[in-house]
Amino acid sequence: MPDLSHEWLWGWDKTSGIVSVWADLDGRAIVWRRDPASGSLFREDARFRPWLLLDSLTDLRHLGARLKPESQADLQCVSYEELAGPGGLRYVVRSADGRALANAVLAGARQRLGRAISHLRDLGPESVLTLAPEDQYLVASGRTYFKDLSFDQVTRMQFDLETTGLDPARNRIFLIALRDPQGTIEILETRSDDDTGEGDLLTRFFARVRAVDPDVIENHNLHGFDMPFVVERARRLGVPLVLARTGESGLLQRAAARGASFERGSTSNTNKLRRTRYTMPGRELIDSLDAVRRHDFSARDLPGHGLKAVARHFGIASPEREYLPGARVHQVFKTDPARVRHYAANDVAEAAGLGRLLGGAAFALAKM
Repeated sequence: MPDLSHEWLWGWDKTSGIVSVWADLDGRAIVWRRDPASGSLFREDARFRPWLLLDSLTDLRHLGARLKPESQADLQCVSYEELAGPGGLRYVVRSADGRALANAVLAGARQRLGRAISHLRDLGPESVLTLAPEDQYLVASGRTYFKDLSFDQVTRMQFDLETTGLDPARNRIFLIALRDPQGTIEILETRSDDDTGEGDLLTRFFARVRAVDPDVIENHNLHGFDMPFVVERARRLGVPLVLARTGESGLLQRAAARGASFERGSTSNTNKLRRTRYTMPGRELIDSLDAVRRHDFSARDLPGHGLKAVARHFGIASPEREYLPGARVHQVFKTDPARVRHYAANDVAEAAGLGRLLGGAAFALAKM
């Protein structure tokens, strides 16, 4: 008998070097792999059947003959398979179209309950389990991230914004610090204090990301501030937000326990932040604030969760570290830009240090 415990832990597919997966509910997946020996990057296009776990087939009975056992399945039907074991979510159901599958379950639930049901999560975790398309693909294929790769073989880029304020409806980005996978830090600045200057800054920033082509983009509070601010400023300025490896925008928002986005049409960020995160094809967006919070949940030893406080606590802050109150950064830039450049460079260096110091656990878990 094979050792299934090892396969269930590490994945039964032996494909090595997966650094990013992008999938859709129509069953298409794009997989980027980095060769562990050469470091070369490869793209693979794959197919899978989107799936759900249900506690019962009741809400799919209205499909009639289109609902078939997995052993009799064809591409046009919804298939089901009863799982062994004592768990309540006994049925895995699959379809060529994940949206149509979800809609079929919702239609049956509305008939059964006699009330409006708009999302599968409204049925409760005891009735249904649904995962993001990328997770569906990985679970179904038995593949895992980063197999046979070391932490340093995954290319990582850090960036940090300096803005004139915290509200993207009224404030601008005037400087962006970048740190490439080799540790080189670059500072991009606006050439004029208007829409044209900021739009040009964003265009140069997006071009640099594509040129460096990192597997991972990271920063401290990336999901809570930097990404939503960039997205909103690019939208307002009409700048194509081309960051993905597919050569197109490709940004999606997905519900998350922590994150932020500014609702369209808002004039202020007050009460307009939603708990969503951005994802994009070919690059993973990593927020070191998540790792800091996981650490402090168990250790309870941090003086705060902000980048500067954590970097000092862990001893990764440079002795020449520049400190400026956030509200004064733009004002200082007008009279002493070199000081702000140094400050921003410190930020991306510390974000990289935190990612390396605290990111190992998440990296290891992604291999499982």
